[in-house]
Amino acid sequence: MKKRLWIGFGCLFVFFLVAVLAVPEYRLTLYGYLHGENKFKGWPTSYWQYKVKNHIVKRSNWLTISY
Repeated sequence: MKKRLWIGFGCLFVFFLVAVLAVPEYRLTLYGYLHGENKFKGWPTSYWQYKVKNHIVKRSNWLTISY
């Protein structure tokens, strides 16, 4: 019984880890909290850096996208 419980916890941990690493926002947030980065509005600076870069790329490519 104890073995099954540990296997269940292990599977949940692996699932949580894959979910965190798959989404860049969650990955950067976890990275920021682990490294003790400064926070703004509850989010670490690495998260805001990703958001600003993403926004700049979208703004700079708005003329090249044709609908």
